[in-house]
Amino acid sequence: MALRVIPRIERLHLSDLTLPENHPEAHRSRKAVVFGFAIDHPNGVIVVDTGVGRGNAFIDAMYPPSVDLKDALAAAGIESARRRRGRPGSLLHGFEWASVPADQLRTVRGDESIADGVRLLVTPGHTRGHQSVVVEARDEVVVIAAQAVWDISEFHDEEATGANVNAADLRDAAVVSIRRLKSLDPTLACFSHHPDVYRSP
Repeated sequence: MALRVIPRIERLHLSDLTLPENHPEAHRSRKAVVFGFAIDHPNGVIVVDTGVGRGNAFIDAMYPPSVDLKDALAAAGIESARRRRGRPGSLLHGFEWASVPADQLRTVRGDESIADGVRLLVTPGHTRGHQSVVVEARDEVVVIAAQAVWDISEFHDEEATGANVNAADLRDAAVVSIRRLKSLDPTLACFSHHPDVYRSP
């Protein structure tokens, strides 16, 4: 069933990272932000968690993250009572330390609808298993591109840069993923590491 209107989508400030000196973007700034998103869906809040989390020795040493999901949800005014009503889905990086309660965990391979008007799209590039989220209502489309790109300019230019794609064999896939998202003619697209929002020309 289609949504009548795009639900409220809150951008969550999940973390501030310190980039290592050898990161491709470190010459611009050693600081980077990580945004996640909360979709205030009629069936319950859907959390798009693109954060890096804490408690992993490698991540803690490489990117010392700050802020966490619980704090970010509270800052966005998403009440715990509302969250308890149910979440059709949560997305997390696939690391073992990014745990999800077993009753909420579902493995998704390929494109899949997770709630009315909300679907996951496979968008490899940054990683082989990268996914983006699409929210649709009537003639509006919002894309939560996550880390399909590092910088909004990559989305405009349909470019896969070293800042976002480490593996040379994923560069072509990353460009295909960007074009796939843009082909939806999104009203707007949001990203994990860039504060600007892409708006359809």
